[in-house]
Amino acid sequence: PNLNAKQRRWLEYLLQYDFDISYIKGKENRVADALSRRRHIFALITLRTQFKDEVKSASESDTYFQQVKAALVAEPNDE
Repeated sequence: PNLNAKQRRWLEYLLQYDFDISYIKGKENRVADALSRRRHIFALITLRTQFKDEVKSASESDTYFQQVKAALVAEPNDE
């Protein structure tokens, strides 16, 4: 199918995850329907992604973390 730029970005984003999409009929799918109506949950999902990026960024400039990482890379099996 022909995808526009926005759809391609979403596709690239979703391909990072391992998941199965399965269809569940309306009456059997009450939980998902209820969750889709709670907008604050989507805000939490976004915050989680941002938090991961912030931790990664902070760890790159943290000297103690860099020392621990270097030690683990040098001798991964030492205790």
